[in-house]
Amino acid sequence: MSCTNTDYGVFFTQVKELLSSFGPLKAFNLVKDSATSLSKGYAFCEYVDVDLTDQVNSSNSSQNLYCDLAESVRVGSIDCEI
Repeated sequence: MSCTNTDYGVFFTQVKELLSSFGPLKAFNLVKDSATSLSKGYAFCEYVDVDLTDQVNSSNSSQNLYCDLAESVRVGSIDCEI
């Protein structure tokens, strides 16, 4: 699942906590600028229960965080922490 429109100054734990409130995460990656270590404004996550996607998408739009299904994406060798 891709989540966009995150604040550029947001911390890893803030986005992870928000997304974890819907259910346990299998994987999470907040994409950061390598020079500044600030968020680039988007993240990727995967839930243990794949059926949570619709619930998360409809709930987060009211918080200006937009989540939707993401196609398979390969981003180098980034480690996804949970």
